[in-house]
Amino acid sequence: MNKNINIQCPICLNSELRYLHTINVSAWAIIGQNLERQEKEFKLHECVHCKHVMCIGDYSEKTFDILYPENFKSVAIKKRPDIYDNIIEYNLSFLQDIPKLLLADFGGGEGDFINKLLTNNFFQKNIQSAIVYEKHPLTKKKNIKFIDLDFNNIKKSGSIISEFNYAFCIHTLEHLINPREFLNFLFKKNKNNFYLYLEVPSNELIDIKNSVTLIYPQHIQYFSLKNLFFLTSSIGFELIKAECEETEGVPRIKCLIRKDNRANISIKEYLNNKDDLRNYITKMVLSGLSQRKISLWGVGNELYEIIKNHEGIKKAIISEDILLIDSKLAGKYLYGTKIYSPKELVGKISKIIITPMELPTIRSIIRDAVRIGFPSEIIVDPYTLYRKEIL
Repeated sequence: MNKNINIQCPICLNSELRYLHTINVSAWAIIGQNLERQEKEFKLHECVHCKHVMCIGDYSEKTFDILYPENFKSVAIKKRPDIYDNIIEYNLSFLQDIPKLLLADFGGGEGDFINKLLTNNFFQKNIQSAIVYEKHPLTKKKNIKFIDLDFNNIKKSGSIISEFNYAFCIHTLEHLINPREFLNFLFKKNKNNFYLYLEVPSNELIDIKNSVTLIYPQHIQYFSLKNLFFLTSSIGFELIKAECEETEGVPRIKCLIRKDNRANISIKEYLNNKDDLRNYITKMVLSGLSQRKISLWGVGNELYEIIKNHEGIKKAIISEDILLIDSKLAGKYLYGTKIYSPKELVGKISKIIITPMELPTIRSIIRDAVRIGFPSEIIVDPYTLYRKEIL
């Protein structure tokens, strides 16, 4: 384990990293008019908390120039054109629902994918604009607008991003030093609702230590489906669908997410009947209680309302069949029962139900839970589940 590396995991923002493997590469660097062979060393590390794998090394502008002597991405994708058809099929029903498409392709290389959409009879009628954002593309399709974008310096270069309602980011996110910063910028930059299709190599389908086909320093991030979900959801994106598959030897995570401005408003505004909500959560708590020990995260007004709704919940808290979690109130007591800090219960409970109702708080709890080490499958946001049922 290396605690001295001053680098945060982009998924859970923790700095405790464990060394996995060293990658030694050499490449030609252009020095004036001459070629010079340069050696570079990169180290694979794994986050101790969320198990995300990342490559750490000298990712300076000069290093990127050495690592990308040609349009690295478009060459790789061109060898597998059927993947584009698969991506279009995966997004088709959502693309068809938007009468006026404003498309963006982040890291779109020479524009091959957008060009495929533009030559499709259906999309020809619906596409109002299509822009490819790429850093220094070598060649460009003449019928597509290109904008030069420095993805690893998005705060400075991102002001040039135009409005869009459907975007693609195909095998680009794994090349970024800080994918969280990039996705967060897109989320805040575009004030409108939009869809974003993400595709990255799947860490779960490759041997992270021994593979020679997908482990190289151009790939800085190595995502699992779980970690990609928590990265996007902690920013505020809603997951529409996601899956892992292998296509022509390429291990892929396909993920469609959405920014929905309704999600930035308090969920309280969606609740036409608070009694229904309390009954919904009460049933969820009692159902979990009948199967195994659970915890409620957050000791506030919402918890009080849940307790008031059913006397059995108060009894379960007193008997510690329900454990209470609250970072700020840890060590205090409710009904004579201890309130725990999150770290105290890692590995000791099988279900966490979030009680605060405000979305920023919910996102913060989910992010903290993953960072601390709780498995994603035991964390339940009842308000989002309820909202999906009533909308």
